[in-house]
Amino acid sequence: MSSRVGGPGPDRVTSRPPVGYNSLPMTSSSLARRGASLCLLGLAFVMPLVPVSRSAPMNKHLIFAALAGCGGLFLWLEGFQRRKAPALGTPVDWAFLGFLACAVPSAVLAKNTGMARVELGNLTCFALTYLLAVKALRTRRSVLALYAVVLVGGLVISALGLDAYRRFLAADVSEFARSGYLSTDLFPHSYLAAQYLVMVFVGGLVMVLERGLSTAWRLGIAAALAPMAAYLLAIGSRGAYLAVLVSLAVSAVLRVRAADAGGLGARAVRVVVRATAGVVVAGVLYAVATASGLLPDDAMGNALQRVSLLLDPRYAENNFERLDIWRSTLAMVSDHVVTGVGLGGFASGILPYQTAARVVPHAHNQFLQVLGQSGLVGLMGLLFLVRHAIHAARKGATHLAGDDSRRGPFHAATAALVAALVYCLLETPLHWIEAGSLITILLAVMTRAGCTSRDAVPRRVALHGALVATAGLLAVATPGWYAFHEFSLARSHAATVAESARAMTYRGETERAAELWARSDELLGSADQRFPYTLDATSQGTELAWARGDLRTAADWQLLGDARFPGAPFQLYNLGSLLMQLNRTEHALPALRAVALRPGGDASWSAAVTLARACAQGQHYEEAWFLQRQLVRDPVLVEASPEILLDAVSSLLMLGREADLAHELLERWLDAVEGGQEDERYLKLRERLEDQREKWNRALWRGPMWAGWLGRAPAR
Repeated sequence: MSSRVGGPGPDRVTSRPPVGYNSLPMTSSSLARRGASLCLLGLAFVMPLVPVSRSAPMNKHLIFAALAGCGGLFLWLEGFQRRKAPALGTPVDWAFLGFLACAVPSAVLAKNTGMARVELGNLTCFALTYLLAVKALRTRRSVLALYAVVLVGGLVISALGLDAYRRFLAADVSEFARSGYLSTDLFPHSYLAAQYLVMVFVGGLVMVLERGLSTAWRLGIAAALAPMAAYLLAIGSRGAYLAVLVSLAVSAVLRVRAADAGGLGARAVRVVVRATAGVVVAGVLYAVATASGLLPDDAMGNALQRVSLLLDPRYAENNFERLDIWRSTLAMVSDHVVTGVGLGGFASGILPYQTAARVVPHAHNQFLQVLGQSGLVGLMGLLFLVRHAIHAARKGATHLAGDDSRRGPFHAATAALVAALVYCLLETPLHWIEAGSLITILLAVMTRAGCTSRDAVPRRVALHGALVATAGLLAVATPGWYAFHEFSLARSHAATVAESARAMTYRGETERAAELWARSDELLGSADQRFPYTLDATSQGTELAWARGDLRTAADWQLLGDARFPGAPFQLYNLGSLLMQLNRTEHALPALRAVALRPGGDASWSAAVTLARACAQGQHYEEAWFLQRQLVRDPVLVEASPEILLDAVSSLLMLGREADLAHELLERWLDAVEGGQEDERYLKLRERLEDQREKWNRALWRGPMWAGWLGRAPAR
């Protein structure tokens, strides 16, 4: 049987040719084809290993575009030479094209044009990556070479991650600092590394369990998987654990279903035996690694503790944080059903709807992310792609049931894609180019298993049209990428200058510090002008000005951010707090009311407290007491901020009512605060309350005489 395949699929030379098969002979390998293959290997190896810098976050995107674009040029050159190549036209190909096309309306109608261009560039590079994988992965050997490159990259990521894990254990810091310590220069957050590594780990594990590979290949893959498993265990991503379990289960089911009718039971038994043996081997390896000191003793304990937190009511807020984001996303979608808020506009579009007290960059669910940005049009495109991918997986599993040499690479791609699909329910893998590029490559590998495509010479019209369309899309996206790159450089420079200014302030060099602070603001202003499509510059400007006590400049930054992206709760709260400190109470009240009077949200209770104080400061005592009456009824809130009780007492005194309730609130404050008897504010309020009650008592004692003379009873 020949080794020529479409991806890791079956031979095209078989006794029963597949649908769409073309028996035209293949031409010899060309320089253009080899160049395209090298670009694809470069994408698979370089993308996860390019360091992410705060000053140059778009470097990885530019490298992505360069490799994908060069690969596309090599493919065009090969087609221009009239050489045959695997033709497009499978159902998954059309579904992938439809998914990309469904994003076009949301890109055209996007209000946030800057981020739309950035996202459009990502989708264009994903399309080029898919095309490269379809055209370049023609033999089993090429697929195995790709897998080897990906495994080496995953090994490097895991080695750096485990080194970071050892530093975390040596520092003996809080568990909340784990994700920060486990972040490396390759991934700004360890959970992003988990989204990528879980696909590599699952695919490699399936390759080890399947037949068709030599013992040396299996041992090499197993050696690379050990540090990946340790790093995934250390990260503690419950989504990664779930993705591994589900993908391995689906892989086993596909193998059992692909068996002949008479061998179904025997195949199922073999699958169970292999799974049991794999668990035993993993347990032995973990015990050896623990005993030898390669892995800390508490690695498994930490992983089990992370899983047990799902049932701990004390962590309910963290456990259901995604539910709040999903609820906010659906509220946003209800106002933008058809085409969404625009491609790349999720972070800015969700601001008026969110309940979190910070910027929400993505939906933590790929389907909701697409629904929010591209509306029902985009979601239908994504679901259409998933549907045809599942159909291709089932068809390929049946077709390769008896082919041990090619079933392993196919099942590896399928299992990795299942892991990605599970992660799509909890995160947004396509939002990150590392995971997104690997998903598109694996999708091209898997869809060729059914061999519904054929080799053909591409048409010149289609070839040139694709080149022009790709060049046009990249021409639209590249200026946005460059502007975002310059924006990030200016922000990073501003942060560096601000650190120097802060150090000089501590040393007492006030004049030089003032010059540097002014330079920092100038750099942030320049950054904001270059890319005014995010809140990053305004938030950074507010933070730096607030830290140095320049409240007026901080308020100006907040006003600019609110004018550009109105309705963000945390931004309105900061603005109201700043205006209060500047004694601009009447201007602060509308911003605080917009936050405090909306339901839910991490900052709504603190905004209500601040709003009540602003109302009292502006002599709106009725409104202040209306809010405080609700706040003092919450024991958890009172325990967190007992000053609310004194604020309520002050409002009651100004209104001249309910002296008994005011006295009760003072007693509650004494119970909540140790040593409160000597608090100056408490003593003043208590003295005022006693004076007020004494006046009320004198009024009540004289009441009967007044009542007889005036013919009515006095009002208390």
